[in-house]
Parts: sequence; C-alpha cells; structure tokens
Amino acid sequence: MKIRSWNVRGLGKLRAIHRLKNKLREVRPNILFLLETKLSMVRMADARRKCGFSCGFDVSANGSCGGLSLAWTNDTSVSILSFSTFHIDVVVKEKDSSCKWRLTDFYGNPV
Repeated sequence: MKIRSWNVRGLGKLRAIHRLKNKLREVRPNILFLLETKLSMVRMADARRKCGFSCGFDVSANGSCGGLSLAWTNDTSVSILSFSTFHIDVVVKEKDSSCKWRLTDFYGNPV
C-alpha cells in the first residue's frame, strides 16, 4: 500500500494537474491526500478523475483558502468516519486483506 500526501497550493490550472499526474506516474499510490487545493468539490472531483482516481472524497475550499481531497484506487475500500475543513478521517481496507486500519489526514495553520 502506497500513500502520497501533497500540499498542491492550488490545482486551478491545467499545468498543475499535468505536474501532479507526472508525479503520480512515478509513485503510483493507492491513496492520495491533497491539501490546499483551493477548489470547489465539483472542480476537485474533475481534477481527481483526470489524475486517474475514480474514487474519492473532497472538502471544498473556503474562498481561496484550504480545500482537501482524499482519493483512492478501486482495489481499496475507504469508509469516511468524519471530516471538516481541516481533516478527513477514514477506515481503510485493502481488497486482498481482511485487515482494516485508520487514516487521518489533516491540514491547518502552522501558527
């Protein structure tokens, strides 16, 4: 299981999505957490699909601040436990395993 977390600082431009796709080709993560996307849920879902992830959960940005996205591959089962503008908390189950584990991704002001 490979997990990648990345502060993308905005995915509003096609160039940023192309850069993300190139990075993902190298790593091929099963789970991807993007923070500070600065996108609405609709635009983030579109960007996520362009990167090859049909499964995911998005939290909209508040104006031009924040925005979270958790994406996963089809061979991974994810159940959302809770979320806010600062975190996404899930339970993950791999298809070929009976093991479940918890993943909490978060982002906040460093001050």
